[in-house]
Amino acid sequence: MNTVWLVIMILILYFLIRIFRKGSNPLEFKTLEATGNKYYLESLRRAQRNIEEYTKKLRGETKNKELVLPNLAKEIIENSQNQVIRLGKAHKDFTHLKERYKHSPIQIRKEIYQDWADYGKALNEYQHEGEQLEYALDGEWLNEIYKNMDEQLIIIDEIERRFKQKLAGRKIKT
Repeated sequence: MNTVWLVIMILILYFLIRIFRKGSNPLEFKTLEATGNKYYLESLRRAQRNIEEYTKKLRGETKNKELVLPNLAKEIIENSQNQVIRLGKAHKDFTHLKERYKHSPIQIRKEIYQDWADYGKALNEYQHEGEQLEYALDGEWLNEIYKNMDEQLIIIDEIERRFKQKLAGRKIKT
């Protein structure tokens, strides 16, 4: 009788270990994906709003005839258009990776979901800093904004690189 219970306990323990190793915490992945999607949508809306707003400012179609530097407005529009393209590509890459690696070890999947959340957050922060450029009054503040934008851009570039490498099936050099 004791032997039967021991065998049952060993089998239960074996299956729990297999579930723990192979399985994942679906809530954690859903949370990371939701975070990434939230920032993705915010960034997409912000970029589209910037394109619309600064196009109107350039044409002089705003109600309160704000003074806007044409070069700055054109740069913001161009930057926002590029962000829309990058966001679309990153979202597509994330969707491909999520599907391709859904049966892979938990660590690989967690990296993909974490990268997606970090990507959205970094792009959102990059956009926020970019919006501050219009209001920067002194060189020190301007330098701080550019420094922060560069940091976020490095994060964005590195995550895009990792996505491309995983999609190409190459090992990532660390």
